[in-house]
Amino acid sequence: MRAAAGPDFDTRPSAADIAGTRANLLGPRVLGVDHYPFVTARARVESGPPQRPRLSFVVTVKVSSSRQMAPVELQIADGRLMASGDLTINQTDLGITPFSVLGGALRVEGPLRLHVRLVARPASHTR
Repeated sequence: MRAAAGPDFDTRPSAADIAGTRANLLGPRVLGVDHYPFVTARARVESGPPQRPRLSFVVTVKVSSSRQMAPVELQIADGRLMASGDLTINQTDLGITPFSVLGGALRVEGPLRLHVRLVARPASHTR
């Protein structure tokens, strides 16, 4: 995933860097997982052709929600329906203040770039 993000992410962070980033992300200043353990996402078809519809995504973090539109690609294989696409959400739209230290010399970029992959399959019924 880091390689796909481009040359700014071509190095491997240390275990301490990973642990520090995780602690900041999950802590009260960003996601606050002790009080808000879930990020929820809802999607619904808004427009477009059947194979490449535009979906409306509502993403909720803590108590803030952001609605975004994004095209997705649909595939049917092995009895499953798969939808995948990309969307960008500003952290501030979700009530998150982007992390920064050293007076902003080191900071996390505002937009979150998300790749979404949804898989639906028929429910199995057992008796």
